[in-house]
Amino acid sequence: MPGWPGTAHAWPLEIRPLPIEVPPMAQTVQWHHYRRADPGLQWLLDLFRRAVRRMDEQGA
Repeated sequence: MPGWPGTAHAWPLEIRPLPIEVPPMAQTVQWHHYRRADPGLQWLLDLFRRAVRRMDEQGA
């Protein structure tokens, strides 16, 4: 969101390549089974799924 504090749009930041090779990292999400219907958890999981799909499409 342009102009939000903490974003490159609000601060004079540059995105630069890392000076070292960083291997891919595996990320894991865990939750108790009784929370599987929690709307907040469903929203968060959907957000993760969309982000991963977008990264896969971009070849990240």
